[in-house]
Amino acid sequence: MHVQERRIKLNRASAELQAKLGREATVDELAEATRLKKEHVEEALDAVDSVSLNQGLGSDSDSELGDLFADESSADPAEEAAEALRRQRVQRAV
Repeated sequence: MHVQERRIKLNRASAELQAKLGREATVDELAEATRLKKEHVEEALDAVDSVSLNQGLGSDSDSELGDLFADESSADPAEEAAEALRRQRVQRAV
């Protein structure tokens, strides 16, 4: 079973146990309820949530999470603009 599938199974079991017990379930209780090995429960609980790069940054923003990551292979717009101005000056001088 994939870690993400375990997390879904554990989330369900955790909600049910919390309603039943009136507190958060322990790792042992979750393992018993889901019939997963304790190590698999711990691994799934420690796994980082996956996040889409298309996720919005806020309700008032049109920006997405992926907008925060620079593309190192793309040219710097400021450098491109400066180079274009240099070319124009050279052409005018010639």
